[in-house]
Amino acid sequence: MKPWQAVVVVCVSLIPSAHNAWLYRDQPHLGRHDDGFYFTAARSLTQGEYRIESLPGRPFQTKYPPGFPLYLAPVWLMNPEFPGNLALATLFAWLPLPVVVWLCWHLFRRYGFSVKAATALACLVAVNPYSLILSSMMMSELVFTAVLLGVVLLVDGEGGQRRAAAAGMLAAFGYLTRTAALPLLAAAPLVYLLRYGVRGGLRRAACFAGPFLMAAGGWHAWVAAHRGDGRFPYDTDYLGYFLANIGLDNILPVAWQNASALLMSFYGLFFFEVGAVVLLHLLLRFVAFAAVAGVIRQARRGGLSVYTVFAGGTCVMLVLWHFPPTERMVYPLLPLLMAGLAAEVRFLWTTLRAALSKPSVAERAIAACLLAGIVGVSLYMASRTAVAALRLLPEGAAAEREWARDRRELFAWAAGNIRTTAGFQVYRDTEFHLLTGLPAARMHVPTRLRYAGEREAVIDSFAGWPLAAQRDGLTHALVTKEEWNADLLPEERDRVLGQSLNSRLLRPLHTGKDSWVFAIGEDGDAPAGSASLSLKSTAGVGRTSDIASGRRAGLR
Repeated sequence: MKPWQAVVVVCVSLIPSAHNAWLYRDQPHLGRHDDGFYFTAARSLTQGEYRIESLPGRPFQTKYPPGFPLYLAPVWLMNPEFPGNLALATLFAWLPLPVVVWLCWHLFRRYGFSVKAATALACLVAVNPYSLILSSMMMSELVFTAVLLGVVLLVDGEGGQRRAAAAGMLAAFGYLTRTAALPLLAAAPLVYLLRYGVRGGLRRAACFAGPFLMAAGGWHAWVAAHRGDGRFPYDTDYLGYFLANIGLDNILPVAWQNASALLMSFYGLFFFEVGAVVLLHLLLRFVAFAAVAGVIRQARRGGLSVYTVFAGGTCVMLVLWHFPPTERMVYPLLPLLMAGLAAEVRFLWTTLRAALSKPSVAERAIAACLLAGIVGVSLYMASRTAVAALRLLPEGAAAEREWARDRRELFAWAAGNIRTTAGFQVYRDTEFHLLTGLPAARMHVPTRLRYAGEREAVIDSFAGWPLAAQRDGLTHALVTKEEWNADLLPEERDRVLGQSLNSRLLRPLHTGKDSWVFAIGEDGDAPAGSASLSLKSTAGVGRTSDIASGRRAGLR
């Protein structure tokens, strides 16, 4: 394959992601995840500040470093009108993907794959369902992955201190994009020391670590100087929220559950939403094992890569983190896992084909069955990718757009009828703020309860949101039947809504289509039953919402 042919093939492979981004150009999913915080932070930067504009009191942004908001800031400079600038924002969300795919091609060539194989693997990254999802959302994973691949190619290549310094500056920007870049601070110096010895390795390590430490130190100095009053710890205090949920009393069960989730996210990157068939999940675990085995095989054959060391450090962090790992969290490792899986499949294919010429009938039969299994798994991965691109993601876009239309009509009512408020309790808090200009916050239940298996406590915590909202100083609430659809099952949402909507703290102000606006008052301000609302079954809503829910897309 000639280079120009590889370029054409890779460009064609980017069409599905471009089409999906076009479908989502109005960002109907805005606010489901961290995208709203990034986008409001980008607007704040253009105004000479760095604040969480959506939260009551506009506290300084001390959770997310400014790298990705800085990347999005030109959207607000070019078109400051919201929501008219969402199409441009979607373009900015998609643009890092071609860079990621191009760097992946160079990475696969560095790992010894032929031009054809590197092109095929780069195309698989381009059409991966999570590449399609993330390239249509204002999330930092793609920018971070591009930066990470650039650091890997710089560190693993031959070069002196200038190249190491360039890698360090790029890694510094990576840390300011996602603090998940932290393992690079140990991975790159370790690789330099092993490759160049103490003298040459220390010089390169110092050149790499210098910019990284300056960037990290500057960010944490900002955090220390601008820490808020602690009213919204999930949104303002990354480390504090972690320490509140993870301690010596629960670190072992957390690590056990996270390790299992990490393994699922590894094979989940290759097989989009395989359903709840237990046997299938057990079989696909072998694909994850094969990918890891291939990464180790590559390291033994070609030497230790900074990517491999970084991946190990990332896995340790995710196992000990206060959320179960998902495909989104491990997406930056996709190129490495793709290379490892391809290397292992190539090794097994060669070994099994040789076994077909063995004189033993049993050996030939086993080899033939295993070869058929490899082909079957490959076809299944292709089918899940095709189903995601052709059916699930377009259906998800249509469903999200329908929900967004109803939800935004309710937002418009709130903006036109409520002039004074200390803040709203809203599930899509950042989207609500961007459309109304009113302050808002979302309720978060401590993950400690989930790790402890206390499902009833989790449900009761969600049901107690009126009291929690009052405690946070919020004076209004906007509730819809899609509330917490990434956190609760449909029947659990029915129960939570049925309990919470009849709270004596709530005074109904407006009722829409399966949605309500409330004033939050002191207990006893409203007579018993004043907020009594009939709650129809949401079973159908639950089935539909799963199309684009955070659980299903692996983007919790």
